[in-house]
This record gives sequence, structure tokens and C-alpha cells, in this order.
Amino acid sequence: MRWILALILALALSACGSGTPSAWQAYQQAEAVPGQGLGDLRLGSESLGSMVDQFGVERVGGWFSEEDNGIELIYTSVGLHFMFPLEGDCAQATRHLGHRLIREMYQGSDFLARYPACRDLRLETILIGSGMRDSWWEGSTHRGSRLGDLWPEVVGRHGSPQGQGSAYLPQAQHTSLESLRFDDGMELYFRTTGSGAADAPDRLLMPLSFIRLFSPH
Repeated sequence: MRWILALILALALSACGSGTPSAWQAYQQAEAVPGQGLGDLRLGSESLGSMVDQFGVERVGGWFSEEDNGIELIYTSVGLHFMFPLEGDCAQATRHLGHRLIREMYQGSDFLARYPACRDLRLETILIGSGMRDSWWEGSTHRGSRLGDLWPEVVGRHGSPQGQGSAYLPQAQHTSLESLRFDDGMELYFRTTGSGAADAPDRLLMPLSFIRLFSPH
């Protein structure tokens, strides 16, 4: 989970070329499948260039560490985040930019024209959460769980996880979360309630708040 451990940068700049609601319509009820993706937005095959072409750029974030760097396309209007690790020729071509890369990505088409190798960066992680006002996404996981469903019913559908416990999401820094992690490529995050202690009474009322899809290694 390299992107969790790295420094996340999100610049509160005006949206530039953001996707229209019609561009996202096909994904409002799309299925979230572990290790695969959301609808036809596939992990490992969807490219940065195709995402920018189809949806534009609404907000941009990134992570920078000694180990790796990456770009995060953030669509707050629909509560979707897409993470692309900086690799290969793109990483070499943009090394001199440092953190400035994030600012330049707000002009998505211009950035990709200057650094064409970055068009081919591949989608590594998808994070699904609430949109600007409410949960825009009305779809479900492959087991039928939806945002807002409570811990007991989600566990009943998905079974025993390979990892469980308190969790941190850079995209929800001030929210106390507990997660269920499945090695096939899905992590489910629940907002803790009550005292915040991860005990059985609290879990009864903990709603599913975020879904992370990743490529299993």
C-alpha cells in the first residue's frame, strides 16, 4: 500500500476541464469488483491519457517519496479517486518537476502533450466514497454491498477478511476508520461511531464509507 505511506498533496485549485455529469452517468451504478475495477475502468489497463480524455481534470493530488511518486485524479463531484504510479519514461521525463507536476496536471491535455509518455501510465488503485453532497455512486460491490451499509451486513456478505483493524486514508484524514482487507484486491472502510473503540457495539452501527480497489500482487 505504497500510496498510503507516501506524502499526499492535493491543491485546492479551480477545476479545469472537469468531466460533465453525462461522462460519469454510465458509472453511477457500476459494480466494484476486487482486483478488476469499477465497470469498464479496469485496473492495470486504463491509462492516464484515456481518463483525462474522457473525464477531464477536476482536482489533482499526488504522492512523493524516496521510493516512488504518483498522480491522483480526484473527482469530488462523484466521490471517485484514481491513482497512477509514475513509472518508466514518464517518471524520467518529469523528474525535474518535483511537486510542481501536480500543478501542471491541472492543464491535463497540455501536460500530456508535453509529456506524451505519461499518457500510458496505468491505473493502480480506485477509491470510491461520497460525492460533494451525498453518495453519488449507487452501485455495489460484487457481493452486493453499498455505501452506507452497516458492518454486520457487509461482513455477512463478504465473509472473513485477510486483514482487519483501524485504518488511515489520506483522503479522509480527520475521519476515524476501521477496515476489512481482502487479498483479492478490495479494502472496505467503515466510519467508527460512539467512543471510537473497535468493539462489537460500535461495529453494529459503523457504515461502509469508502471502498478501495487495488491490483493484488
